[in-house]
Amino acid sequence: MMPGMATQSLHLRRGQDGYYRTNWYDEAGKRHGRCFGKDRRAARHEFALFHARWRADPAVRNPDRAQPMTIRDGWERYYHWAQAYYVRPDGTPTQEATAMAAACAKLIELYGDLPAREFSPRALRHLQYVAATRIRREYGLEAAQVVLGHARADVTQVYAERDMARAIQVMEEAG
Repeated sequence: MMPGMATQSLHLRRGQDGYYRTNWYDEAGKRHGRCFGKDRRAARHEFALFHARWRADPAVRNPDRAQPMTIRDGWERYYHWAQAYYVRPDGTPTQEATAMAAACAKLIELYGDLPAREFSPRALRHLQYVAATRIRREYGLEAAQVVLGHARADVTQVYAERDMARAIQVMEEAG
C-alpha cells in the first residue's frame, strides 16, 4: 500500500486458523492488525468496541505515530530531572523540586492536557490573573501586590479582579 492510502473502514474476518481478525493500513502505508479470539460472539462484540475507537481516535488508527507532548508530559519530564539535579552533596534532596511543584500545580491543573505547542504567553498571563485574584480575595490587595512584585497597587488591580461580594459584606458590616 502506498503512503497516504489509509484504510477507510474495517471488516471482521475469520482466518483459516479459526481466529477473528481485522487488518488496516495507516496513513504511512504500514499494515496493522488486531486479533479478537476464536469465539464468534465475543469477537464481534470486541470488534464493535474497537471499531468505534478506531473511527474516533487517530491514535488507534495510527498506533506508531507519536502523540503531541502535553504541558503535563513536559512538566513530568522536567520534575523527574529536577529531583535528580537538586540534591545536596550527600545525596539528600533539597526543597527546590518540591517548591517548583507547588508553584506549577495550578498551571498543570489548568493547562496540563493542552498540547505544548499550543501553550503561549497568553496562558501564563491568564495564570497570573487567576493567582492574583485568588490572593487578593484571600489576603487582600497589598498581599497580591507584594507577591506579584508590583510597585504600585493600581498595577495589581489590573491582574486581580475585584471581589464584589466581599465589598458588599464589608459595607454591611461597616453600616
